[in-house]
Amino acid sequence: MADVIDGTAMRIRIDGVAVLKASNCSISMSRETRTRSHKDVTGGWQSADYGQGSIEANGEALFAEGEGYETLFTAMIDKTKVEVEMSTNVTGSKKTTFDGVITSLEMNAPNAEDTTFSYTIAGDGAPVRATI
Repeated sequence: MADVIDGTAMRIRIDGVAVLKASNCSISMSRETRTRSHKDVTGGWQSADYGQGSIEANGEALFAEGEGYETLFTAMIDKTKVEVEMSTNVTGSKKTTFDGVITSLEMNAPNAEDTTFSYTIAGDGAPVRATI
């Protein structure tokens, strides 16, 4: 049986570089549903099939000048796509990768607390799951 992966080891990398001082990261995939209903279906039940899929990465990190925020900021301003990878970066483990566009970048600076930032990256095309 495989070991459970400690969340501390799982990182999001943008263009091959880990988002530093990360406190949280996630990848979410979803798929629309195509439903069909017509007069030949009896019993009042719809038919369902898979529609278009999407993938999104979200993360939060402590803000430090010159680190992950700059890469995301520049890509968003320049409208360039980034490569997203979520993995432990350990040889033999699995990774999920996809290209995407930054759709949200938020900085939060509460009084007498650490400054943080959060981001959302929407996928462009299908994700790939592969062994490192």
